[in-house]
Amino acid sequence: MKKILLLLVFLTTSLGQSQNLLTNGDFENGNTGWVFGSPGVVSSGEAFYSTANAGGDPWGTELKQTNLSFINGSSYTLSFRARAAANRTMSVNIQNTNIWNDQFRNNAVALTTTMTSYSYTFNATSTNNNAQLNFHMANMGVNTTEAIYIDDVVLVLNGGGGPTPPSQPVGLVVNSPTSSSVFFACGPNNAGSENIVYRLFYSPTATAPANPTTATEYIFGSTPGDGNGVSAFGFVLSGLNSGTPYTFWLYQYDSTTALFSPPTAVTATTTSAGSVPQPVGFVSNSPQSTSIFLAVGPNNLGGTIVYRLFYSPTATAPANPLTATQHTFGSIAGDGGGTSAFGFRLTGLSSSTPYTFWLYQYNTATAIYSLPATSFGTTSAAPVVLVPPTTNAPVPTRNAANVVSVFSNTYSNIATNYNPNWGQSGFGVLNQAFEAVPGSGNTILHYANFNYQGTEVTATNLSSMEFLHVDLWTQASTSTAIIKVSPINSGTGPNEVQVTINHTPGQWTSIDIPKSAFGGQTWDNVFQMIFAANGPGSTTPIDIYVDNVYFWNNPGVNTDATLSDLQVDSATVSGFSSSQFSYTYEIPFGTTEIPQITSATPNAGTSTTQITQASALPGSATVVVSSEDPSVQLTYTVNFSFPAPPAQPVGFVAMNPTTTTAFLACGPNNVDGNIVYRLFYSPTASAPMNPTTATEYVFGTTAGDGAGASPFGFNLSGLTPSTNYTFWLYQFNIATNQFSAPGSALLTTLCLPVNWYNDVDGDGYGVDSTVVTSCNAPSATYVLVGGDCDDSNPGANPGLAEVAYDGIDNDCDGTLDNGFAPFTSTMLNCGTTLSNIGSVISCVGTANAVEYQFEITGPNGVQTINRNVQYFSLTQLANYQYATTYSVRVMLRRAGQTNFVDYYGPACSYSTPPVTSPVGGVGSTQLQSYCGETLPTLATLIATTSLPG
Repeated sequence: MKKILLLLVFLTTSLGQSQNLLTNGDFENGNTGWVFGSPGVVSSGEAFYSTANAGGDPWGTELKQTNLSFINGSSYTLSFRARAAANRTMSVNIQNTNIWNDQFRNNAVALTTTMTSYSYTFNATSTNNNAQLNFHMANMGVNTTEAIYIDDVVLVLNGGGGPTPPSQPVGLVVNSPTSSSVFFACGPNNAGSENIVYRLFYSPTATAPANPTTATEYIFGSTPGDGNGVSAFGFVLSGLNSGTPYTFWLYQYDSTTALFSPPTAVTATTTSAGSVPQPVGFVSNSPQSTSIFLAVGPNNLGGTIVYRLFYSPTATAPANPLTATQHTFGSIAGDGGGTSAFGFRLTGLSSSTPYTFWLYQYNTATAIYSLPATSFGTTSAAPVVLVPPTTNAPVPTRNAANVVSVFSNTYSNIATNYNPNWGQSGFGVLNQAFEAVPGSGNTILHYANFNYQGTEVTATNLSSMEFLHVDLWTQASTSTAIIKVSPINSGTGPNEVQVTINHTPGQWTSIDIPKSAFGGQTWDNVFQMIFAANGPGSTTPIDIYVDNVYFWNNPGVNTDATLSDLQVDSATVSGFSSSQFSYTYEIPFGTTEIPQITSATPNAGTSTTQITQASALPGSATVVVSSEDPSVQLTYTVNFSFPAPPAQPVGFVAMNPTTTTAFLACGPNNVDGNIVYRLFYSPTASAPMNPTTATEYVFGTTAGDGAGASPFGFNLSGLTPSTNYTFWLYQFNIATNQFSAPGSALLTTLCLPVNWYNDVDGDGYGVDSTVVTSCNAPSATYVLVGGDCDDSNPGANPGLAEVAYDGIDNDCDGTLDNGFAPFTSTMLNCGTTLSNIGSVISCVGTANAVEYQFEITGPNGVQTINRNVQYFSLTQLANYQYATTYSVRVMLRRAGQTNFVDYYGPACSYSTPPVTSPVGGVGSTQLQSYCGETLPTLATLIATTSLPG
């Protein structure tokens, strides 16, 4: 039990001893590590035997633990606590299995009804790696059938007594069974240090030997990835039988001392020859409004094994996933055709909808499906519905003599093709006749699904032009769409220089871009133009409306609205150029003080500036520059932003749950330098809105966790049984203090079997002998508390107080009327011979006694007689004999009670007189009772001699 275990741990530490060489010595993990002979069970954290065999061999009732190692001459201490239902003895011994010679033995451990600590120190008689500790309880003298309780069993190698065996390995996992193999993985533990190596044994569970080291041994170094037995490993163990449960034992082994650690045992069942393994590592992430990214490794693909994928909105998910929508492999680039690892974006989904995805491995030859790997994801909200402009752009008022127009209803146009096929996403969908104001006659170019768009014009020398004017309308957000424009020149100077149009979503943006902004273009032979969203080849199409695209000049008036310098916090913006109108200014994550534009210097002394500072972070500041010609304005924008957070990790999985652990694994992603992993987890039912407020796992505390700086695979412990958990894995930049979006995984821990006891009388307590260890109650009559001493009577259970003299052990402590003076009587005239067969036998009359039960034991067994007076005669019994000695004792019933007290007073012996020879000869009888005496009562029986025949 745990509080005692703390004491024992302190004791072993203070004595300088090594760890407990036994597994589960406190029985807190049920019967793990122990072999219970009938009727042994674990009850309330103790080994409990409700009875033991009365005869036969002592080991007919036994508790044992096998696979122990001892070193010849080394000193060991065995300690434990034990008690019994009545004073009795048992044997404790340590034997070398199959040889059956002793390392230690005590055949007379004296048990009492009080839990008592026992400790024995001994020297091992031989070196042996296959010994066993035995508690033998059968045929052990007095009270040999009485119940026994054992707890807190500790076996330690004493300091100075020789080398210690290696510690038991932790973190062993087995999964991905096929019909002939399983995957094994384990962290390094102590393997590779000093003389410690791994040794692995396995056997079909049905024929598993008592000593695992006699099972088949795997030869480390024979399979890639097995670490040669001296490091962490992950490999496929092959050559197994199909459809067979296997047990595997992993030891750490000291090659110098030849000592094995206690083994870590795991089980797995290979699939049937026709079955298909369940895929692992299937993930879904990066949702968009109509799509989700799905990915998985190759698993067992090859030959006739392929992938099959089904999906459904979670709310309407069918009971049989094979009836959900099926993805057709080979229809989307990256889906691997269903025959290889894949990573692709599944499209055609509904926005803002939770989806469930089922991935199977499928054998095309046998038409058999594996169990599915399941993943979940929710699509994002649909993009904003695009609303077209309902007003026209301002009508140009410039003199036509100073304008060369590409598209405008006000001027003649030199364009020859507004929608040439340059591979753009919106080819063929141009609406050249769109009217924002129906019937106005003012047509507008509407480019739907726009990522970039070319225009062909009559080759024209525009070198005398000073500006390019554009009117643009789009609803696209400035955070997702940066729209650029450039004339394309085939004369001197640069061919193409794209300049950003700083648009305002949902309204017309009119801009006049000076030639100087186009990085040295001469415009001496303009033959094409291009508009682009986020540059050529953009993959984020939007809708735009374009009007009044023309080149112009203004002779005699300064139209320069460019800047020669732009400073933030008194320093020139990095990469500043007069022709670049938008800048990204990165600030440390978490900055709260907004940077300020402190200087904006125009190239022309006649130009003016208007500065608008950013109001929040992230945010933007602007400088509007107005030339001497007030119609010419340029806007410079500085976008203050934080560094991009790390990428969301992919490939994060949680699997192989036990009652209190889960195996978590993930590849490297971007972990390196300042990028580390951070892991949080919570029961799903109480998961916080912000996962970083959940319980955080501390990397570096468990073998195989990669210390948060490398790929990992480890067992996370300390979980609660039968609980749904959510795990969130982040990549975290320790320099900028930024989290990525989390990768998440779900898992349910296994149930923890508990002891259930059948409670027939419904008092909340069951009988220990009916114990069933299970996750759930076997039936409605089972409860979690045992100890009921009489399950036919709800007035008897350990939770009740003792009631005096009712004949019931109310509190089930094994003692009637505990805490009260015994209510009994003693017999009178003990040891006498009755004067005649009908003489009265009496006990002491007792106050408050209303009934007496006499128990008479003689040659013909036991007889009882109930009397409301304190005496009786043998002649009132069904049978009695002359010249016979009887043992008599009495039990009382107290006034106000319906039952006798259920215990007798001391026994007393009485002898009947011999038979007197008859005077009438053969065949005659003689009155034997009360001859010559006065009868005690008128009802006294007068009897004759009972003669043969």
